[in-house]
Amino acid sequence: EVWVETTRILGKPGYEALAFALLAGFAAPLFQVSRKSGAVVSLAGASGAGKTISIRYGLSVWSDPAAFFISPQGTNNAKDNLFKTATNLPLVIDDISGPLMRNIKGLIYTAANGIAKETLTKDRELREQSRWCTLVALTTNNSIMDLPADIVTDAEKCRTLEITFDTPVDPADGATLSNVAEMHYGHAGEPFIRYVIKHRAFVAEMCDKAVDHINKMPGVNPANRYGIWLCALALVAGRIARKLHLIQFNPELAVEYALKSLRGNISTQRAPSALMRDLVAEYIQDNWGKIARKTERISSPINLDL
Repeated sequence: EVWVETTRILGKPGYEALAFALLAGFAAPLFQVSRKSGAVVSLAGASGAGKTISIRYGLSVWSDPAAFFISPQGTNNAKDNLFKTATNLPLVIDDISGPLMRNIKGLIYTAANGIAKETLTKDRELREQSRWCTLVALTTNNSIMDLPADIVTDAEKCRTLEITFDTPVDPADGATLSNVAEMHYGHAGEPFIRYVIKHRAFVAEMCDKAVDHINKMPGVNPANRYGIWLCALALVAGRIARKLHLIQFNPELAVEYALKSLRGNISTQRAPSALMRDLVAEYIQDNWGKIARKTERISSPINLDL
């Protein structure tokens, strides 16, 4: 299988960030399985370091990578609709740099929390909110973490895992990854998701154990739980993909590289009201099925069993 064999490239020393981007693509549906609302990963670095190439390969797990790209110039309402459509599949907002940085204001919070902002109908009744449960990736030449609070708030930075791409990609490797992603997409996702559905309870338990394990690691701040979730789910996804012979590299090394970024992300102190709001949002996400049955008016926010 050409797609599987090509993943050997991602096992080369210095390509750990690229390998993690692929694992993140596999991991997107596991947010629902593990009852996590979602997360945002920022792939940051200079041009030519493989940010877009690697996330395209991660998207090719499921389908044509072009179908998962969102323009950074679109409105937040349009992005909300695309999040809802994707539901459990990963999405990418590519090349957010320069003036376009301001277009992500409020976006990270919405994407990671898995729920659109409240809106009213023409009769001034509360419209049913869109929901999703997945991973959203950003590619940028500038660090999201260095942006001022009027563009990206502390709450949004806590929801973002930033992976630094600091090793230039060999042009031949980049061309191979790009061509294979374009010509051989969609083959890896089916066996992966069949395994997840068949062993859903076991996979959920693996995810919980991975989260607990990372939480206990030295230097990891539990307040950065969205990044912890992503690293844990990427690790589980990588182990499943390796077990199914869908990747030809060691996923542990890629996740360890991501954990260095997680340890370096020192979360700022947040107001108690903000922390309480997050806890309420997580409670609703974890107990959505019960809430939906009681209200009898809201459908499930997430749907993996297609």
